[in-house]
Amino acid sequence: MNLLTADKTFKAGIKRKQKQAGRNNEYLSQILTAAGLHDFALHFWWIEMKKVKIVCRPDHSINIMTNISLFKDKDIALKAITFNSAHENSFLNRLVKKISVVDDSVEIFHSVTFLEHLNRAFIKKGIDTGKLFYGICDFLFRRGVSESDEIIHLWSMYCYGEWLKKSKGTIIVDCYEANPRYVESIYRQEYQNYGFSFDKKKLFRYKHNYNTINIGDYIMAPSEYVVESYSGDINKDRFIINEYGVLGHTYDDDQKRNIERKMNFVYVGRVCLEKGIMRLIDLAERIKNNKLIEINIVGPIDQNVMTIIKSLKLKNIHFHGAKPKKDIKTYLKAADCMIMPSLSDAYCIAVIEALSVGVPVIVSSRTGCKDIVVKNDLGFVFDVDDVEQLESTVLAYQELPLVEINHYKERIRSYFKSESDNSYLDRLISIYNKL
Repeated sequence: MNLLTADKTFKAGIKRKQKQAGRNNEYLSQILTAAGLHDFALHFWWIEMKKVKIVCRPDHSINIMTNISLFKDKDIALKAITFNSAHENSFLNRLVKKISVVDDSVEIFHSVTFLEHLNRAFIKKGIDTGKLFYGICDFLFRRGVSESDEIIHLWSMYCYGEWLKKSKGTIIVDCYEANPRYVESIYRQEYQNYGFSFDKKKLFRYKHNYNTINIGDYIMAPSEYVVESYSGDINKDRFIINEYGVLGHTYDDDQKRNIERKMNFVYVGRVCLEKGIMRLIDLAERIKNNKLIEINIVGPIDQNVMTIIKSLKLKNIHFHGAKPKKDIKTYLKAADCMIMPSLSDAYCIAVIEALSVGVPVIVSSRTGCKDIVVKNDLGFVFDVDDVEQLESTVLAYQELPLVEINHYKERIRSYFKSESDNSYLDRLISIYNKL
């Protein structure tokens, strides 16, 4: 992480002055408020804080947009702009059942929400309107960024124009996907390996994502894997890693393991080549004589994989198809271990869901959240191109005594406890303060 640094003594002196200035500003704000000048007090307090503007979509950033007050408590004046969301007491929130709810101070561009849904509808019809959609987004969002912003944290697909070069603030680009060119080469090879043609339509968004990721001073990524995927294209020193943590999930382990039954390894997600599903089919073939292990696959099945499944005669692997979201936890709670063999995942929510119910995980070397698995000893990582290593990992897990498996569960519980207190936001605040 190559952030701006200064002499320790100098920084300590600056911090003391800032702390004293903060106390003085707080006292003055309190006096102005008591005198009935509340609006002026808020304005005075605002101009003394570090000003951060964030232009984002309501995905992993939802935690930011529901905790704006936390930034104020840390002397950061954060103003957020988003779309595809609603304020709690708004008519839109009452009208739409499943919509992200954000803090009332967040500015919502409903025009972008409408245009995004329109863009998706056109794409489903085979008409790629991405270039027009993202161009309009950039035009609309630019009015939300001001010259006084010290830090501009943005999702570059939506906010990327030449006008950003005139900004005096430090620009952080949020990189929530692996390098699309790198990922495409991996997928293409996988399709060829199993005799399928890789004829995925190249939407404008993929090229656009690659072309705009480089516009900032720094690039924030959720994992080492994302950084590695850009190796040779972007200098590694420009990246700042901020793991997504538990993504709002809470720990809920009421699982009771039945030591008398077969050991249950579960996969949850899209059942497709991109998710490395052939690794699990190959694994099932290799351990078909092991009567103590079964593999359960939960998720919508891709047409290519369906053609392979139809010819399978293995009895130790079961495909359950797509299930309602509310049923996913039931499958995970019945698992002894979750396997994620993905060929490319910037982070992977499914792994976090498994951990949230106390299930240890085995993840591939290209699954972004492998970083937290390794650092916190929450499971195992295998080379995605080595099914023999996956087999040996599964067999080794099968031999673990119950007391050792419970140790994994305790470490998972500890990890969720450490992350539950806004750790992603704390790390983000620390990054803002260092810039």
